[in-house]
Amino acid sequence: MSPEVSDWQYESMTTAELETVVEAELRCFPEDAWTFGMFADMMTMHGAMNRVLKRHGDLIGYLVSFIVLDEAHLANIAVLPEHRRRGIGRKFLAQWLDEIKQHGVQVAYLEVRQNNVPAIALYEAFGFEQVGIRPRYYSNGEDAVLMTLWLEDTQPTDRMDR
Repeated sequence: MSPEVSDWQYESMTTAELETVVEAELRCFPEDAWTFGMFADMMTMHGAMNRVLKRHGDLIGYLVSFIVLDEAHLANIAVLPEHRRRGIGRKFLAQWLDEIKQHGVQVAYLEVRQNNVPAIALYEAFGFEQVGIRPRYYSNGEDAVLMTLWLEDTQPTDRMDR
């Protein structure tokens, strides 16, 4: 059964939580996990918007993103393996999208592993479109799919693919 949203705490990631986030990252992405330094660097980046999702004080997910002008880049998002397949990732992503809209973001970007079919399907369900491939993007040489989401009537009318 999926936990109720009222049981969750969606809040800013703190430097005190970095060790816990890195441990979670190793569980979520053992083949290509971000390091402590990578997370720490993202915490200090101008426009950083890093969030954790907790239930009863325990970390169940995290995301790393940043905003530059009217663009947001989702650099990393994960839900711990034991909490997957319950709609938590969908609600977590929706919360982030609502938040970035409040910051005036017009377009969101992300990269996802080309073979991560469930994640691609999730992003497409939110309206993200596959717009390109980043060859050998990941440290193991795997390609990434670049995806874009134009938020609420902000999509330019002169896009070449329309």
